[in-house]
Amino acid sequence: MKTILLATDGSHCSKESARLLARLSYAETLDVVVTTVLQIPHIILRAGISAEIKRIIEAERTSAIAAFEAIKEIFDGTDTKLRHVIRQGHCGEEICELAANENVELVVIGAKGRSTLDRLLLGSTSDYVSNHAKCSVLVVRPSEIQRENQRFQITIGYHDTEAARRAVEEFKQANWTIQTEVHLVSTISLLSSFQTEIVVDTDSIVQAATHALLEAKDSLAQSGINATTQLIKADHIADSLVEYAEQHRCDLMVVGQNQNNRLGRMLMGSVSRFVMRYASCSVWITRN
Repeated sequence: MKTILLATDGSHCSKESARLLARLSYAETLDVVVTTVLQIPHIILRAGISAEIKRIIEAERTSAIAAFEAIKEIFDGTDTKLRHVIRQGHCGEEICELAANENVELVVIGAKGRSTLDRLLLGSTSDYVSNHAKCSVLVVRPSEIQRENQRFQITIGYHDTEAARRAVEEFKQANWTIQTEVHLVSTISLLSSFQTEIVVDTDSIVQAATHALLEAKDSLAQSGINATTQLIKADHIADSLVEYAEQHRCDLMVVGQNQNNRLGRMLMGSVSRFVMRYASCSVWITRN
């Protein structure tokens, strides 16, 4: 049984997260741990007014139960086992701790806002979870193009790395209950580290990247997924992926991240972190 953690606060964005997850189907039953982290205003905690704290907790718990009931309706008719876990504390920390305790393979969480300010802030729950969770994370942004009779557009950012190959394998495990169109995209930079001159053998770089793309395409085809390939030459790899997704009105972008590379997870300039922060679509960061 595949275990997935779905974080919800009853908001529209968290409901969209549930709807997107419900569109995935696996060969095995899904064990979905739905979690709500209760939020108590800091000023109330500092004041130490026990009666007020108790009243707020009860109100928050009632809202959490109502949110879980709404989630149950979304998954009605699917091969999914749902259970509800209510926690209290720092949202990001509680979600990551629960994910580790439950040995989940994927955390699904909604993104809050898409403004420039929202993207720059480091303190959001989705940002925290995507960078601290030890498993894969799917950050969901509601899409205006998820209409009936339209294909669900998916971009897979691919490079000839172990992390990217694992991302393709993880993606293959999920079967979509709606029609999808998969774009397998590789971006390469032909500039030197100082961006002062072009590297010498550009043809071999392009050929190697093209060969890797075709191998990934064949791997997807073995699972019945027909993907189109695109090789992009750009100065900024992550930015070009984001631009491609926007130009093709993609609903979801999939990028792999090396779970063992702790330094890579900390760097602000990593591809997965950049994409998660600036893409206007949902982002699936794979680490399994």
